[in-house]
Amino acid sequence: MPKPSEPKPCPFCGQGPFAETYNEWSMGVVSRVTWVQCATEDCPLHKLDWIRAEQWNSRPIEHMLHERINDLESRITLAIDLSISYDGFNDAEGLKSLIDDMVLALKGELKNEFLKDMP
Repeated sequence: MPKPSEPKPCPFCGQGPFAETYNEWSMGVVSRVTWVQCATEDCPLHKLDWIRAEQWNSRPIEHMLHERINDLESRITLAIDLSISYDGFNDAEGLKSLIDDMVLALKGELKNEFLKDMP
């Protein structure tokens, strides 16, 4: 994973970009600003103007996917924890109850607090 100041690879072609850093003045303050453009001539982003590295590195879909992955992982962990800590499946009714709770956990309708209430 690149450092925040390093440009990520191009989101279209996957190749490394051109990056140039300049001093820029804004309201009496000088700051270092990195401008980026795709280095691959065949890429549609190569034909665009240079953009700031912060914009280039901003990948909202990646953030949403990471959040979704974390949510699903926590649901799976809860379902697994339920199966480990559940001791009432000695009969068919208990097993059905466990499966129902695991389905609720995987749907996101059951939270970790549920485990605290279990005996």
